[in-house]
Amino acid sequence: MKIINAILGLGLSRVANAVQQNNDIYHHEKTNLGPSMWLFSPDGLTIYSPDGEILKSHRKSQVCPFDRPAGRGSAVGARTSDCNFFDVASDGHKYVWAANMDIHRVDIYDIDTGDYAGYTDTCSTPIDLNYHPTRQELWIRCAAPDDDSPGVVDVVSTQSISTDHPLVSFNTSENMRAYGRMETHSTMGNYGFATQYNNNQLTKFDLSSKKVISKFEIPKAYASYDMTYSHANEHVFASVRVCCSCGTPGVSDLDSCGAARGGGPPPDPTKVLVQTGPSKSDQMQDGVCSGGCKGSVADTVGVIEFDTVNGKFVGEHNSKAGNGVIPFSSPDGSHIMLAPYDGGKTARILKVGRNGAASTLVTDIAVDMKGGKPGEQAISDVAFVQDGKRNFVVIAGSVDNDLVIADMDDEYRTVKISLSANTEATAAGNRQVEWAVGSDYVWINGGQTKEMYIVELGATIDDARVFKTLTEVPDGLVAYVENYAKPAAGESVVAARPAQTADVALAPASEQAPGVLPVQSANTVNNEESTTQAIAIAGLIVACLALLGVMALVASSALSKPHASASANNIAVQSGAAGDSDTVTLGSKNVA
Repeated sequence: MKIINAILGLGLSRVANAVQQNNDIYHHEKTNLGPSMWLFSPDGLTIYSPDGEILKSHRKSQVCPFDRPAGRGSAVGARTSDCNFFDVASDGHKYVWAANMDIHRVDIYDIDTGDYAGYTDTCSTPIDLNYHPTRQELWIRCAAPDDDSPGVVDVVSTQSISTDHPLVSFNTSENMRAYGRMETHSTMGNYGFATQYNNNQLTKFDLSSKKVISKFEIPKAYASYDMTYSHANEHVFASVRVCCSCGTPGVSDLDSCGAARGGGPPPDPTKVLVQTGPSKSDQMQDGVCSGGCKGSVADTVGVIEFDTVNGKFVGEHNSKAGNGVIPFSSPDGSHIMLAPYDGGKTARILKVGRNGAASTLVTDIAVDMKGGKPGEQAISDVAFVQDGKRNFVVIAGSVDNDLVIADMDDEYRTVKISLSANTEATAAGNRQVEWAVGSDYVWINGGQTKEMYIVELGATIDDARVFKTLTEVPDGLVAYVENYAKPAAGESVVAARPAQTADVALAPASEQAPGVLPVQSANTVNNEESTTQAIAIAGLIVACLALLGVMALVASSALSKPHASASANNIAVQSGAAGDSDTVTLGSKNVA
């Protein structure tokens, strides 16, 4: 009887191991995409290698399954099922997150495989995503609260994506939207900062309590919107919005007060307090405020620089034209680029200093884009290429097809690369530039003609060239994605491995792709498989011999003790009943 129990125990152990192996097979056999470029478009998600080969794509019906009324600018009664991604963020080790704006949710993808993990509902119109690595949380800035999400800043834990958390509320008036941006960072610790397009305060909030801690009134401002953060000096740079006069050509800051949203005659001006520019006055006058005054002669503040450590404003920075800018920070936080409203003439570079001190002007890069108009922003995006060998800034605009590359270590010397021979700008008004970090490739979109340009960089800016043009590519957001935890894990494993390398062949470091772990040689794998097979065969032979021995003992017992058959039957019935309730087999498992 002990032998039978032993054999049953051995069999059940084998079954349990098989179940475990089947449950884990996804992790062992999944295909890691490695460093890649992710394009989020109205058609869904397509993932490319940095040099432009398609690695994976998702059906639109999988990630954007809702047929719904079309958004602003569409014909009356129109419907759509297109995705509407507004921002993308990677946590660098587990997930990639995409704000699907008009269905009020954030979609979630596996960073290694690109598999669609699902989504989390959030507040109305998510427009800004920030990942906080210390807290392992994704912070979401929305345009407004709604019935299900009474706040404008939401948070999702990357360790538990289905867990709901309280939202941060800015206590806006009923039916008032709170469009704005947000900055969180590990150097800020437990705090975040946010702007609002209809409020002249910079808001500081607590990430743990989800409460507003402080509000800092911005001098001479009606509101603020675009912002960036430098972790080098722990300062926020926020683009200020002002009020301006309008309606009297040749006298007012703006000849017209603007068109009504959705077309129609211009709206009637309201009485506003103009605090900047030639129309500055203590008296209320006809005018408009916020975005309508960007690029006007009243936009004299530009951006404010705010010290998050000491809670005070330390400076103001504007363009050479003096009519407003949008700030961009370099990845290392050492420089701020200001994109002016000068029709594409210049780009201003600031050098950040120590904490508490205002940043200083370095230079105005002459970008000289064609087709821009004074008072309009032509520069739409910028990428900093900083890898220890190169220190470039790559500037893209929406008014022509030239890419400007400046060498920050060579007195900001520039070259221009023509992306297309098309006589009209191929951008759909939102030209984007994204560097595949660590590689020689920079991606620039041409949404108007459904093109994607891949520029290859060299050792100097003079070596840059258009490497490839992808066609029939829908306009969207492109983001570089890499699992930065993979190399670190690989290094730890290699460091801890005993010095038994005779049968392990590692590829030379120069031949390994970034973010890809070293692999064993084919001989090693074959040896391991052969060893495993031999052990399995030996185990099977032992089990068969044991089974024959048990059968012989049972037969011998039956012949020598016939009177014990009834007792044996009773024991068998009892053992069978116990087996029916306790024995777990593959047939009772839903094995993935």
